[in-house]
Amino acid sequence: MQLIRTSLPLEKTILEGLLPFKHDLIKFEYLNTAELYQHYLSVMESMQLYMTSSINGLTECHPYNILLTQRWMLLIPRTKNQVGEIKGHGVNFIGRFLVSSTEQLEWLEKYGFERFLTDCGVPK
Repeated sequence: MQLIRTSLPLEKTILEGLLPFKHDLIKFEYLNTAELYQHYLSVMESMQLYMTSSINGLTECHPYNILLTQRWMLLIPRTKNQVGEIKGHGVNFIGRFLVSSTEQLEWLEKYGFERFLTDCGVPK
């Protein structure tokens, strides 16, 4: 888990439901952890993110990211952790990208940020 205090370049797109990949968004005025947890469990089930196998009695999950702000929570199922030489991170889904070279940035700009996110997620 990472705690990041930053602006959210994709927040408007997220809140308007315009993300091009499968996701679940819950908005709230105040954080009620019990309700949020129940919603999380429901989404995990409805998106079929639980696997049938278990390790030491714990159910495994397919990969996903959760983004939690003071106003909303976004759950995004994942299919890939890397596209080309760029590794995917949860922070990508708010519009922030981590690259290690100018070449990677140029590749990502040509490839497209939205396309990268869609390739990491599950297309609608």
